[in-house]
Amino acid sequence: MVRECKEEVGIDVKIEDLTFVHVSHRSILSLDKIYFDVYFIINKYDGVPSIMEPDKCSELDWFDIDNLPHDIIELRRVAIEAFKSKKYYSEVIDYFLYTE
Repeated sequence: MVRECKEEVGIDVKIEDLTFVHVSHRSILSLDKIYFDVYFIINKYDGVPSIMEPDKCSELDWFDIDNLPHDIIELRRVAIEAFKSKKYYSEVIDYFLYTE
């Protein structure tokens, strides 16, 4: 997570400033693939969040967790709702996040 924060949004995060909140077990049966998406709250960071991979992301913005954009990726919406309900684990079967 520390590495991903630096690579993707250019911020420095310490392990002790992370709080685990959710893991999603995602299976794509038709491709025989399994993924685990792990979510954390970052309690403190240094730097200014910026798009570090412009070929993978077109916009970076802050939103109220109870008023998310209508076009948020559905898998992320499910994880956020699970977090709000204090559910630490979820499963999504045969979900395609990317066309392969």
